[in-house]
Amino acid sequence: MAGEYFFDVRVAEFVPANEVVIYESIVVGASVIGYFVRPLLYYRRPQAIDATSDMTGVLLVSALLLLIMAVQFQVVIAGGLVACCALGYCGSTAHANLARRFAQTPCLARAVAVSYAAGILVQVLNHMVMPAGIPQQFALIACAIALVGLLHGTRRAKLRDESAPEFEAEIAELSVDASEHGAKWRDNPEAKAAFQGAVVRLTVATACLTGVFAALNAGLTTSHAAGAIDLGDWPRLLLVVSALAAGALYDLRGRSYMNIIMTCAARLSTLSFFVLITDGNGGNALAATIIFYLGTGFFVVFFTAKFAAISMYARWSYLWPCMGRAINNICSMLVTAPAVAIISSQNVLMAVGVVSCCLSALRSRCWGSLDKVPRARLRTAGWRLPPTILAWAVRPIRPMRCPWRRRSFRLTIDSTAL
Repeated sequence: MAGEYFFDVRVAEFVPANEVVIYESIVVGASVIGYFVRPLLYYRRPQAIDATSDMTGVLLVSALLLLIMAVQFQVVIAGGLVACCALGYCGSTAHANLARRFAQTPCLARAVAVSYAAGILVQVLNHMVMPAGIPQQFALIACAIALVGLLHGTRRAKLRDESAPEFEAEIAELSVDASEHGAKWRDNPEAKAAFQGAVVRLTVATACLTGVFAALNAGLTTSHAAGAIDLGDWPRLLLVVSALAAGALYDLRGRSYMNIIMTCAARLSTLSFFVLITDGNGGNALAATIIFYLGTGFFVVFFTAKFAAISMYARWSYLWPCMGRAINNICSMLVTAPAVAIISSQNVLMAVGVVSCCLSALRSRCWGSLDKVPRARLRTAGWRLPPTILAWAVRPIRPMRCPWRRRSFRLTIDSTAL
């Protein structure tokens, strides 16, 4: 987030305000390369992970330095592309580690929320407390080095634990590879078909929601580049509040209310559209920013927790925890230019129509589809897996506290939880 903010500041020095968000979407979309590289190495060339991770750390720091010192527009774009690819690689590892540890616990959404809120808090403090210029840039590079170091330490600890003779079998089951669960899931044709349908519906839902939030982000980033608002200022703290609230609410009753809560948050966030479009006629950009941030925290926790939960049934389960972010970045890249055009035209009718279509498609094609499917249960090797699963909720059958060390429990995935 801090790197994206800094990239916007540098690009605004070279291009008009309404073009900044377009270049931002392209650069952020490049992070998808990093999201895919790490899982490919994990499954195809695991012996190359250490060397690639070292090289990624060097590239990340070098790209940030390039962004800081660049005096040409092309160099800024090149630095942003390399930095986002490297951050995507690190993000893939972080998502997989989080899913490995929390995907089978009832506190998955809270774990995602705390992680996201902590990152936002560090960024806001760096922007508001640290003096502008070299101190903020130094803090950005220091955070990048710390990120790479923490991921290296996590990998070394995992390898050391797995090689130890006293390594517990139940901890081994938390491996993101999850091969034993994936094999049981794929052996049953009905369950396999249900999983594939779940992935499709989850992808469509994430894409629809991304269309709404990416359009809002495009308008706010344009206002930020024009100097009307500062996206790094105190309103960004509302992301911390909304993320923590989302984590607490999503985990209620085994995450069975996630869909309706997310739908309400998305509808509330569309109010930012009206404020932004009427801004030229006296609207308030600060109000739009506040509304947008209150909804964004719910969205980020939503798709991160959903894909982390579904990853335990996938063949390449190391890939799936970060797939929500990858879909989000790709759809943002596609939506940004049309969104800027709609907001610039101040066409309220067109904006309302586009947003309504996204939310209606989300409700009718994704949330509502489960009402038409029988709620039959499918028992496979000790798992209760309904054919209507959208992998929206993964929870233990009996209540339990969120453990720091995982205890054995059976999982149930409820079709009514979508």
